[in-house]
Amino acid sequence: MRTIAVSLLLLAVAGPAAAETISFKITVGTNERGGVCYVYLPADPNNLEGPELEISVLAKNGNVNVGMSKLPTVLATPKLEKSEAPVQLTFGKKNKIKTDKGSLRSGYYYKYLGWWSDSKNGLPVLSALKDGTTVNVEFAGNKYGPIPIQQSPSSMKNYAYNFLTGCVKRNGGTAVF
Repeated sequence: MRTIAVSLLLLAVAGPAAAETISFKITVGTNERGGVCYVYLPADPNNLEGPELEISVLAKNGNVNVGMSKLPTVLATPKLEKSEAPVQLTFGKKNKIKTDKGSLRSGYYYKYLGWWSDSKNGLPVLSALKDGTTVNVEFAGNKYGPIPIQQSPSSMKNYAYNFLTGCVKRNGGTAVF
């Protein structure tokens, strides 16, 4: 679970120190391995085991892939397995970004992954994370969203964007998104 409880110690000038517990929930998953930086945005922030938007970037060259992971097994039909339909992301109501191609991948779970022929064409996805509020995902007739991008409390603003920026730098890349 990505829930973190943080305890802050507040010092009072006139009296003894008092402890206050502030709880908040981080629903953005993060990972980095082999020079690849990942963020995961759950379709339903109250169900972290369900489908989630996966965004990955290869630090050394900025190659971006996007897609829905943790898909239900019932979606893995022969029709979807043969599909090469692109993945379309709509940030807010107007900012639409579409991959060149897409395909179903299987492993520990099913995911439908989209990519661009020219890796630079995926960088607008990373820029859209900064200050973005929601994203809708469409691929091969399937729709998810709106998926929240921002975290609560406001001190966690741009959590996914900031993680990717830092991860790319840690792995020797140049964060130019």
